[in-house]
Amino acid sequence: MTRRTLAAIAAAAVLAAVAMASCRGRPSGPNVLLVTIETLRHDRLGAVRSGVALTPHLDRLAKSGVRFDRAYAASSFTLPSLHTIATGEPPPVHRVRFWTQFGNRFRGPTLARLFQDAGYRTAFEYAAYIDLSNYPILQRGWDEPPKSFPLADAAPVVAAAKAWLDVHGKEPFFLWVHLFEPHTPYGPADEFVKGLADVDLYHGTGQATFPVQAWADTVPGGRGSQLADDLYDADVRAADDAVGRILADLEARGLTPTTVVCVVADHGENLAADPAPRWDHGVSCDEQLIRVPMILAGPGVPAGTVDAGIARHLDVAPTLLRLAGVDPPDGWHGRDLLGKSAAPAFAVSECTVDERHDAPFYSVTDGATSLRLYSATAPWRVELRNERSRGSAPVAIDMQSPLANAASHVSAWIAESAWVTTRAAEVNDPGADEGALTPEQKRALEIGYMGGGK
Repeated sequence: MTRRTLAAIAAAAVLAAVAMASCRGRPSGPNVLLVTIETLRHDRLGAVRSGVALTPHLDRLAKSGVRFDRAYAASSFTLPSLHTIATGEPPPVHRVRFWTQFGNRFRGPTLARLFQDAGYRTAFEYAAYIDLSNYPILQRGWDEPPKSFPLADAAPVVAAAKAWLDVHGKEPFFLWVHLFEPHTPYGPADEFVKGLADVDLYHGTGQATFPVQAWADTVPGGRGSQLADDLYDADVRAADDAVGRILADLEARGLTPTTVVCVVADHGENLAADPAPRWDHGVSCDEQLIRVPMILAGPGVPAGTVDAGIARHLDVAPTLLRLAGVDPPDGWHGRDLLGKSAAPAFAVSECTVDERHDAPFYSVTDGATSLRLYSATAPWRVELRNERSRGSAPVAIDMQSPLANAASHVSAWIAESAWVTTRAAEVNDPGADEGALTPEQKRALEIGYMGGGK
């Protein structure tokens, strides 16, 4: 091969690379940082315990943007919630419900792929209970494989995000960071425990391992329940500190004015005052498990606003795309939270965990009352619950002839059910997900949803 031929090949390669870069384009919209936080209850945002502010960094972020006061998770379990954020679709559509369901047949677009197609650099850095690499939907649309830190605290995740920004921070980017704390095991550093709990007692007991109730029963003096709650709050402080470090890094790089920031929890947590199983989630659609903090700030976002309308995980993807000047795909059920569409009257969430690994029941809630539909039995048990009076007994509802105060809930459920059935057929290949399991997924199922401590 001659030198002239080699030069021609090299020139062609350069032209091809330039052409690919031109196709990708350079977007004119802002950068986007999405931070999702495990197991963070709505009532911890802005909370003060024993004189200690739990979320000072999140509080400052909220004051600089919009805090959505009635935000609801797609599910009280991590996997379906993250997949709804990633796809703009509810769990019955993307079909990831429990850790045994992977959504292999889903072929709809992902938020990351849409940003990537619009010319953004994309990255996903996360700590979670397990490595999520067997979940194909969460692997789509990233410039490089997501970095996983199973069961880790925030430090390596924040470091990975900063390292990625060192390389790509001067390009338009979509960066998703998922923080594991305050998920069990509650194991915060002493700096976050001080002022909330007895540090010596904490040292004597060690981190609150799952199941926390068994751990709490071993704490001397009957102090286990209070210590578990305190350690949860300390882990909330740790998560807030991590968000603060990420925001400070953006500020140091001069990226704050050009970056939209969205922070939202995947679900909440049962604590000592809640029904058993305490210090757990995924077990019900109670408000403390599905109502979550949600904050939006940055260019194009009004500052110092509290939005009292229903907001949902479904709305995160279309909102971030609109703020970046990217059109969401046709067919999404969510709305632009800053757009002209009215907030829905209800949010539909689901509980995911039972022996059948699907959704044993659903909640259709407006925050004041919720329709609960228990699908684990036939016929379904349907009840109306007063969310503002926890001790009141639920009222049985006949779906064919509902009480007047449940009629709108029932109508919303019927409409949602009809839509998801149609939509699931549109964005999934035919067949059961189990028929498309990869060898790696089969091995993951044999190992099980297991882990150690932070």
